Amino acid sequence: MDNYRLGIFYGLGAYLLWGVLPIYWKLLQHVEAMEILANRFLWSAVFVFLLLLATGKLNIFMQETKAIFSTKKTACCMVLAAIMISFNWGIFIWAVEAGRIVETSMGYYISPLMNVLFWRSISA
Repeated sequence: MDNYRLGIFYGLGAYLLWGVLPIYWKLLQHVEAMEILANRFLWSAVFVFLLLLATGKLNIFMQETKAIFSTKKTACCMVLAAIMISFNWGIFIWAVEAGRIVETSMGYYISPLMNVLFWRSISA
């Protein structure tokens, strides 16, 4: 499959997931939002570690991570980006549980745009 078709496939998959995720979070209404967020962090880290291990790219990942954190400015930007993504996930889960699905979806789509604008203003 060429890159163009693969990109279309991945894009459609992402939009499908973004459309279905609020239903999933709503089904988990009885679980605290912070507990869901903590599990999301943990299992994402486990999955990525196993994926890197299976593809043989763990050493490359470690080298890239060292390079990122060798520069104070880049490290601060990465930590700030991680914090913003964490807030994004946490607020999204909490808002869906609170019945604010439409508002949450709008914010979820706007958030990456704001992250890019924020990143460009810092790196300029």
